[in-house]
Amino acid sequence: MKNALFILILLTSVACTKNKSRYMYTFKRQNNLYIEVYRAGLLGNLETEYLTDSVTFRVQLGTYDDESGFIYCKIKGDTIKY
Repeated sequence: MKNALFILILLTSVACTKNKSRYMYTFKRQNNLYIEVYRAGLLGNLETEYLTDSVTFRVQLGTYDDESGFIYCKIKGDTIKY
């Protein structure tokens, strides 16, 4: 029972911590906006994308399966469509 509790606590702490090593890459969009991509999920088999200007805001665009998915966003003025 103690081993099961220890494993549960260990898995919970690993899943809930934000780890900087999950950062993958950043690419530039128009108007000085950037999209940051991070690994997500317990096994790291998902990707999460954030739209940011690197100073004042950061918006999560979504999470998807890195094998078959992607997020497409169109930026027009102050409007973001995805």
